[in-house]
Amino acid sequence: MMTKKIIGKWTWVYGILIMTSVFAGNDVFGENNKTNQIISLWPENPKIKLEVFLPQSSLNTGTGIVVCPGGAYGQVVVEKEGYEIAQWLNSIGAAAFVLSYHITTDSKIPSYPWPIKDGRKAVSIVRCRAAQYGIKPDKLGIMGFSAGGHLASTVGTHWQKASPDELVNDVSCRPDFMVLLYPVISFKKTYGHMGSRQNLIGSEPNESLVEELSNELHVDGNTPPSFLVHATDDKAVPVENSIMFYSALKNTGVSTELHIFSRGGHGFGLGFSTGYSCDWRQECVEWMRDLKFLNK
Repeated sequence: MMTKKIIGKWTWVYGILIMTSVFAGNDVFGENNKTNQIISLWPENPKIKLEVFLPQSSLNTGTGIVVCPGGAYGQVVVEKEGYEIAQWLNSIGAAAFVLSYHITTDSKIPSYPWPIKDGRKAVSIVRCRAAQYGIKPDKLGIMGFSAGGHLASTVGTHWQKASPDELVNDVSCRPDFMVLLYPVISFKKTYGHMGSRQNLIGSEPNESLVEELSNELHVDGNTPPSFLVHATDDKAVPVENSIMFYSALKNTGVSTELHIFSRGGHGFGLGFSTGYSCDWRQECVEWMRDLKFLNK
């Protein structure tokens, strides 16, 4: 767990921006700002898709990451928590696969189980096509932001429950690692994000479903290693979500790392907000390299 001091000066933030472009990638946003391919997950619904962003061959580490933007299961914040993230991942040699999953804007028509099915199928598809994208099937992670963090952590804790239509050629949908940024983890009322919960499972869900989708309760020895980032002053998704998941991982013996910033609020994306920085990228790169997920 780590708390960082905040220095509210733009000159300092700019300096960090330049420094991390060296330590965490070749440049801040990478070079590939256009998708290489679009994959439709379900033929009957072209809006549910993966957008593929591949790094330059000279940078390629063989790592792939499915990116799940946030949006409370009511929207997909695809620019800030999708495309910008993909460009950064390309700059450090990782292929990125930005997921547009099922959402709802009508609380009377919750989207469950479709976003979860989307996440599991996305991992299976990418692993099935690993050779095509120049990645190794055992170096495939999932990254999620806010409600996308709930989706990612649900895939990581419920991958064994995939149905046949979610597995392409019966290829596993278990991520090899997870990167979770200010994630929704719990659907319990104490710390859960009620907007995400309502959009996914309705305003009056069965308590057994609340338990099923409170992912801190479902960590086991097969849960992937996880890197978590949160801000103490997050008023939308309490920091306890990451703390509880970290504790569950630690107590189960799963490799995990948690970084907590004193300030940053919610939705800081790559880590820069007015007056302070929550730049998590260098630590994330070092963690992935330490676990051999980002080495050539």
